[in-house]
Amino acid sequence: MAAGLALAGCSSEPSCAEQVKQNEAAVRTNHHLENDDLPGVGDYVEVHWQIRAAGDPCSRVIGPTDLRYQDVIVMREADAAALKAAWDWQPVTGPTPSAAHQVFAAPADIWPALAEYLPKSARWTHSDAYDKAGFSGQNRSAYLDPDHTTLLVFTFDY
Repeated sequence: MAAGLALAGCSSEPSCAEQVKQNEAAVRTNHHLENDDLPGVGDYVEVHWQIRAAGDPCSRVIGPTDLRYQDVIVMREADAAALKAAWDWQPVTGPTPSAAHQVFAAPADIWPALAEYLPKSARWTHSDAYDKAGFSGQNRSAYLDPDHTTLLVFTFDY
C-alpha cells in the first residue's frame, strides 16, 4: 500500500485533491433519489445535483466520509400539489425558516453551479415534518416552491 501511495505522487493521473475538485464541480442530472429518500417526490421531471465531502476524503485517516448533497428537483404538477397537500409547508420569510427545528441549510446556501436551475421568482415553503421523513441516515432541509413545482433539497448523509 505504501508503495502505491508513493507511486501515485509520480503519476500522470490527477491527484486526489484534483479528483475531488473535479467531482465536486460536476452537476449531475441522473435520478438518484427514490420515494424512500424523499416521500411523495414521485417520478420527477428533472434533477440537477451536486455532492461534496464534509471533511477531507483524501485524508489517510480510515473511516467514512460524510457527504453533503444539494438537489434542485422539478416535479410533475400533480406530484408537487400532492406533496404540498400532504405536509404542513409554511412560507419562508427570513434566512431561517423555523426556530423549532434545526435547519441544515436555507435556499440562500445553494451552491453557485446549481443556482441557475432555481426558479427566478421562487416562493419557498418549508416543512419541519417533511425534513424528518424518509431515510433515517440523513439530515435534510427541503424547500418546496409549488408554483414552479420545484423542490430544493439539502442533505447531509452521515
